[in-house]
Amino acid sequence: MDKRYLLYKCSPGGRKVITLITAYDLQDAHEALRWLEKHHEGEADYQLGEGEFLEILEEGHISAEEWQEALVQLKLKH
Repeated sequence: MDKRYLLYKCSPGGRKVITLITAYDLQDAHEALRWLEKHHEGEADYQLGEGEFLEILEEGHISAEEWQEALVQLKLKH
């Protein structure tokens, strides 16, 4: 069964949600991230500066409130 994951870009100044990934498991989500990085390498969200990293969080590992807030930021509905 597929799970839903949020992709965040984290930096010393805070964290920004980039996209929602649907994947079978975390390994599959990481493969999706590698695909996104390869096919969107020119986009600022996938270019990392000093102290920045990308983080993938499964829906069940964050609060429902944080999940909903991220979907609002992405302009998605539950």
